[in-house]
Formats: sequence, C-alpha cells, structure tokens
Amino acid sequence: MRKFILTAISALAITGAVAATASANVAVDNGVGYVGKGDVQTALNWNNAAFDKGAGSLKFTAGAEKVIADYKMSCFNGSTGAIDTAVSHQIISQPGTTTITATPVLNAGNGKQITGFNLNGATSGFTVTAGGGASMRTVPCPDGSFSYMNLGQGDLFGKTQVTGDLKVNNVALPNTPVEVAPVVPAP
Repeated sequence: MRKFILTAISALAITGAVAATASANVAVDNGVGYVGKGDVQTALNWNNAAFDKGAGSLKFTAGAEKVIADYKMSCFNGSTGAIDTAVSHQIISQPGTTTITATPVLNAGNGKQITGFNLNGATSGFTVTAGGGASMRTVPCPDGSFSYMNLGQGDLFGKTQVTGDLKVNNVALPNTPVEVAPVVPAP
C-alpha cells in the first residue's frame, strides 16, 4: 500500500510539473509579451510536425474594447463628510476583439526552428473589431465613499485596451486573464 501511495503522489507531482510548464512561457500584458512554442502546441493539440507545417498560418487575437465615454466622478466620504482624493469612473465601451502582431523567435543555435513568438500588437490606438453591444462598467470609489459629481472626461476616453484572454487560431492560450473592472449592463 505504501508503494502505491508514493507512486500516486509521484505521478501527481509529475503531472503538476507538466501542467505548470504548459503555461510557463506565456507572459502577455495588453497584447505585448512572449508565447512559447509549447503553449501554442498544447492549445492547438499539435505535435512538432503539425507545428512546423502550420506555424505560418497562426493568428493571435485577444478580447478588446474601445472606450466610447469615460466620466470621471468625485468621491464623497459618507463617514467623514470629506471629498476623497480618489475618483471613480463610469466607462462606456464597445467590446470586441483585436489582432495581435506576432514575430517568430528563432532558435539561437540553428536560426531556423521557431521557439516561440514575441507579441508586439495591441499598442496605443489598435483596431477593435466590434463583437456586441456597448456596455457600461463602474470603477468605484473607495469603501465608505460614493460618486457624487461629474468632473468631466476621464483619461480613458477614446482609448483601446486588451480586456480578454489571448487566443491562437480562436483557441485560448493558457495565460492569466486580464483584470478589468466589473461590467455593469447599460440601463
């Protein structure tokens, strides 16, 4: 029985190590970063031959939004009666997707085999292909405070940003989701 338990624990440890390795090479921030060859192969269920054959047809995309309006609001502290230095935002945005530009990284030893991809897309002003109706979300005031007065246009007005997981050929890559404020449906 002891040998079986140790074997099972060893198998779990190995499985955990393999799973951790699968997402270890994905490091993306707003569409800029690096994706390893193994992560693409895992996502698409490709072996080396399939990867070598299909590498030229890969398309990287991510969920994105274009901010239509950003209303900056003052925060009023209900406990102290003071105007808080923090501000809240009411953001109306158009959700969609964007294409992420990927440059193959070649093996330093032979200069031929692709070892991964540098992602250089999703910089300021990238194109968002609409994918649904506009939505509104709130970036709230700190706890104990509430929004009370419009201060005018916020910094995000007209900006585009990545808001969703990175995909290759419409299959999600094993990366950390992008944090965005909770979405509140428009009335």
